[in-house]
Amino acid sequence: MLLSGRSDYELLQQLLKPSSRYWDQQHVLNPTGRPMRLSILEPGTTRAQFADSIKEISDETVTEQMLDNLFDKFDEVSTSRCRQFKAVLSRDCQPPKIPIPLAAGQETKGQKGSLQDGDGQLSDVECQHVNRLLIVPLNRLRTALIVVDFQNDFVTGSLAIKNGSAGEDPSEALVPLNRLLAECPFTLIVYTMDWHPYNHISFWEHCRNSDRKLCDEDRARKLKPYDVVHFETPKVQQASLMQRSPPASELEELLRSESIDAIFVCGLAYDICVAATTNDAVDLGFLTALIADCSKGLNTYEMRRVDEELSQRNVAILNSESVLRIVSGNLFPWQWICSLAGLTTSPD
Repeated sequence: MLLSGRSDYELLQQLLKPSSRYWDQQHVLNPTGRPMRLSILEPGTTRAQFADSIKEISDETVTEQMLDNLFDKFDEVSTSRCRQFKAVLSRDCQPPKIPIPLAAGQETKGQKGSLQDGDGQLSDVECQHVNRLLIVPLNRLRTALIVVDFQNDFVTGSLAIKNGSAGEDPSEALVPLNRLLAECPFTLIVYTMDWHPYNHISFWEHCRNSDRKLCDEDRARKLKPYDVVHFETPKVQQASLMQRSPPASELEELLRSESIDAIFVCGLAYDICVAATTNDAVDLGFLTALIADCSKGLNTYEMRRVDEELSQRNVAILNSESVLRIVSGNLFPWQWICSLAGLTTSPD
């Protein structure tokens, strides 16, 4: 990208109107985040009861088949543990010092319902597993909002997003974003801004320096403003917000220090920095969501590609109305439930 002019917090301060919680010109801490409450599951929970409890916290797009598949994953925990115990016993060839788990349907005195499997009910072992893996993490969820690169150059400056082929106007994202900033009790809010050293390859004055070589494919085609090109040299890469460069490491340390579990990402541009930051958040193990109506992008095709890619990684693509419900504890994205359950893609 080509940068010119001055990038600072002036536009952010004028348009976003950050509250008095603003801290260190970059981070906002809200110590009054409301807890999210879900009932702990009890042994004997049936498939229907489990489905009803998930329906109360997930959106209407979750189907019965998706709920059945999720329940089946937890209802097979006992069998998995039986196999683990049997493997240990056969390897050690020693008399067991612990009771050998029984097959489904068998029981002894004092063990009734403790290791049942595949019977349409959650046993005590399975309930412990569900509560530890899903219910407890959702109850203690701490959230962060990351607002990416809402600054002069990308709103009204030389790199205004609305000049891209998608024609999206960043100012339209400010209304829902301001509402989130005013009403949503995030644990932490982070503002970022794009910055480059004076001789960065993205400045037109330096893109033809002697140490820079455009790749053969891009040299052979006719280029126009906002085209993406690749250079063979120098072999350096821009860091996104959460890649492991020094500023990114500082942000990760801040998120870890505040025990953040879930991250909402929004800002500019949807298909570049917002997408990269969202992917990095997933790589670092955070539950992640992209707020679509608080973000604007350059290219419609690329934004669709980003949505498809992120959906495969259990990232929730949300609007700001859903974010308000999630942070208040009244809704949890199905993608996050799948992530906590260890499902790489949403079961359907």
